[in-house]
Amino acid sequence: MTKEERTAELAVKVEALKEERRLKKERRSKWEQWRKTKAIVRRNLPTDYNKWAYYEPSDDEEDKEEFVPPANDPAFAALEKDIDERAKRRAEKQREATKHKEMGNEFFKAGNYEKAINAYSEAIECVRDGKLYYTNRALAHIKLGNFAKAVEDCDRVLEIAEIFENGFTKSKDACFKAFTRRAMGYVGLNKHREAIEDLTQALLLEPKDVETKKLLKRTERNKREKEEAERQGTTPVVVDYTELVNNLSSGDESVVISALESIEEAAEKEEVRVTLRSTTLLPRLMVLLDSQNKIVQSATAATLCNCLLDPKIKAAVRPHATLIINRLSSLLESTDILVREKAAGTLGNLSADSLIRQEVLNSDILSQSLSSVKYEWKTKGIRYEARIERLLAILINSCTENSEKLLELHAIPVFAALLSSDSTVIQSRAACLLAKLSKHEQAQTLLKELKVTNQMLQFLDPVNQSACNIPPPAPTDSGSDEPGPKVDSPLIEHTVRVFANCAKDPSVVTLLRENNGLSNLSSIIEIASRQNKDTLNRLTDSTVGNAALCIALCALDVSCCGLLYDVIEPALKMVRDAPPAVQKNLAVALARLAKNERNLVRFRELHGVEILYQVGGKVAN
Repeated sequence: MTKEERTAELAVKVEALKEERRLKKERRSKWEQWRKTKAIVRRNLPTDYNKWAYYEPSDDEEDKEEFVPPANDPAFAALEKDIDERAKRRAEKQREATKHKEMGNEFFKAGNYEKAINAYSEAIECVRDGKLYYTNRALAHIKLGNFAKAVEDCDRVLEIAEIFENGFTKSKDACFKAFTRRAMGYVGLNKHREAIEDLTQALLLEPKDVETKKLLKRTERNKREKEEAERQGTTPVVVDYTELVNNLSSGDESVVISALESIEEAAEKEEVRVTLRSTTLLPRLMVLLDSQNKIVQSATAATLCNCLLDPKIKAAVRPHATLIINRLSSLLESTDILVREKAAGTLGNLSADSLIRQEVLNSDILSQSLSSVKYEWKTKGIRYEARIERLLAILINSCTENSEKLLELHAIPVFAALLSSDSTVIQSRAACLLAKLSKHEQAQTLLKELKVTNQMLQFLDPVNQSACNIPPPAPTDSGSDEPGPKVDSPLIEHTVRVFANCAKDPSVVTLLRENNGLSNLSSIIEIASRQNKDTLNRLTDSTVGNAALCIALCALDVSCCGLLYDVIEPALKMVRDAPPAVQKNLAVALARLAKNERNLVRFRELHGVEILYQVGGKVAN
């Protein structure tokens, strides 16, 4: 071997040694980082033996060969059995954790955040490294104003991902939630710089998330305002809310009105509502609801409405719900239009609470609200639309689970009349109530007899701007993957639900066929197929699922199948990845449409048989 060859060989070995040392240094760095992070976190994580991979031996001895156990060794058989048993216990714990998580989700939807936190905590006890359980609990803490605890839960998620998953991309969804919710916690703690850092990191994971972008801009603006105030040497005005609340008991009505107006405006901010929890605000407001001064009455109702946005204040109201509902009920009959409007808004807020809702149903509020809607619609006084909107909110929230009482009150003609309103909010809420009622056979008969379905056809067009305030589809190049148009969908959603419930009747199918209804249903599926999760005001899964159900019912009529040719391609595009309920309705609709000879040719061209075969297994599972 020549000197040059020997030198080259040694150079290769030197480079290999350098690379080996670099890798050891990197592992040592990870180990030290883990130790530092462990020292910062207050609570211990569950043991994860993956961290042993970061251990760096003190000397440079070569790693020994991996030991291969001998076959048929009883000791290793016992070890293998133990490993299997541990895996089974882990799977059982995971099932138990999922059960607690689902219970927590139900409590959260009902606004019972304390029970939601308890349920998520039980899930965490079962699976200590379940990132989703921590982020869910963090959001519940934020709802209760427990910002420090929310930050702590999000810290845990990010620590698990950073140390044991070598970054945030492997669990991107969980880490995105952790960053955004920790930012919300920091905002609640008035730590704007840390919040901005977290929101920036969240946008690296989900660059197109619109809500995160909005929150980032708002947080940056608040930070600038705070820094500007510090530069100018000014200090924010500190409001003594305890003193303001005490002023509500003043004998001077002007002082009371001033205090109410200040609290009402301030209570729009979450941090102020948290402060008001510890005051005697609620009993004082209950007293003021009996005032004979109409300005005091309206200001009290408005203040209570804003304060009820805080879950702990709402929880404090529950024991007194009957008394407060009765007092607000009397204000609905006031001769003062502002008092009626504010009382209706507060009752709508109260009826959104699942525990208070039963008290509303036990009272005469539904009958009274419906009568008030009739009166306001007939007289059309000043700001009548605002009052009708709030009264309809009472009816919608009160009948979330049970709409039979509205049938007993003969409400359908009232809601049908409201569909002609110039207010899209009134139209949408009236359609929502009609959709709730349309699941009852008695209501379906009335909707046809009163020709309400004929009236609602105008709202079925997803590109009818004058009827639905919806922008038309943006022109796209052929083959473009651009997202579909932005659609303001609530009115369409409720209308589609009405027709889906009524389309079992052949006369309704005929109505759709003869009045461009089938084309509009096809357009809904087509628009939905071009939207993605980042599309603003996108058509909901409920809208798409009910549209598919309506098409499936119409496809039972042979004369309709040929008119639905254009829906085959977008439906096949959506059916692969749609949620299970939507997927099932699309699959049924496609199967029925394929009975038409022309449709069947198109269906086969687009490999529909193969797609439905794949989807059939998913739906069955």
